[in-house]
Amino acid sequence: MDSLLSGLALSMLLRSVSAVAGTISLPIEVQKSPQLTHRATGVKDVTLVNNQSDMSDRYYGIKIDVGTPYQELSLALNTRSSDTWFPNFNPVKSSTFVNGSFGSIEVAYGDPTTIPSSVQKFHLDYFEDVFRIAGVRISKQRFGIPSKGPDGLPTGGLLSIGPNLQFGYGRNKPFNTIVDSLAAQGAIASRTYSVDLRGFDEKKGVLLFGGADTGRFSGELVRRPLLKDELGTWAPSIALTGMGQTSSNGSVQAYGVNAADSIFTLDTANQYMRLRHSFVDPLLRDLGAINDGNDLYTAPCSKRDGPGSWDFHFGNATIKIPYKNLILDATVEENSDYCLVAILVTWKGQLVLGGK
Repeated sequence: MDSLLSGLALSMLLRSVSAVAGTISLPIEVQKSPQLTHRATGVKDVTLVNNQSDMSDRYYGIKIDVGTPYQELSLALNTRSSDTWFPNFNPVKSSTFVNGSFGSIEVAYGDPTTIPSSVQKFHLDYFEDVFRIAGVRISKQRFGIPSKGPDGLPTGGLLSIGPNLQFGYGRNKPFNTIVDSLAAQGAIASRTYSVDLRGFDEKKGVLLFGGADTGRFSGELVRRPLLKDELGTWAPSIALTGMGQTSSNGSVQAYGVNAADSIFTLDTANQYMRLRHSFVDPLLRDLGAINDGNDLYTAPCSKRDGPGSWDFHFGNATIKIPYKNLILDATVEENSDYCLVAILVTWKGQLVLGGK
């Protein structure tokens, strides 16, 4: 399968970033999100920006230029699907805007398996124009402009670098994505990317097209197959093969992984991991976490500063998430000894490994 790097899942979890010839690097910033119910030579990068004014509603933002003359847009990074779209672009002011018969589509963002459903639907009309990403010009890139759908008109916009949910990772199916276009014109060495998201407590990270920076993670880079998600679409997902927990005293507990709880979707648009009770309850129990009755969990704050981790096994790779990243430096009640656990726990819904 000629696809995005099958080690993408691990590189996202390891927060790796490329910095080699044949790559393009862009800075990323974390920003407050508008309401959306969701051969090459040389190295270039793009910045991701993190706006922390609202801890509950943030996204990884990237700046690109579209049209002639260029109109600068700040878009949310989307690794889950392939449709790049934005409403805040004025095609009348662009001499290179192509209003062709490229069709339209209804898109949906969110998870239909949650109760209530978190899906927002609207229409996208497709057009083409010049894009510039990290100084690299794409002469003709297809994108969408949203029109009002059953749930209204969305705000913001997405820079989407994932697979087509229906056709997967094939080139030009149904059209070239931004990653395809960069590779086709030789701006990057391969149809790959890696993301350094840092953390939501840091303001900047990096998105790198075309490779991976081995200086940004420990251990070996491992390839794992990208699978369909639990909904049967090509949202980038990987299979968990084992799960463990290393406690504060160094003891290791292994947990069985049911087939029904083994497919995890990778999504930078999710701030935290989203896990079902059927998977996560034993881990929370052994962490010493308490449920407030509404699936909001807290755990002893003292565990943040000690050893301990949740250990995710993906074939030959093990990724340890330390307690200090699982337990936030935040409490529900003032002077409480219990801090919030950075996990969204649901009875239904997809298993998601988010940016945090």
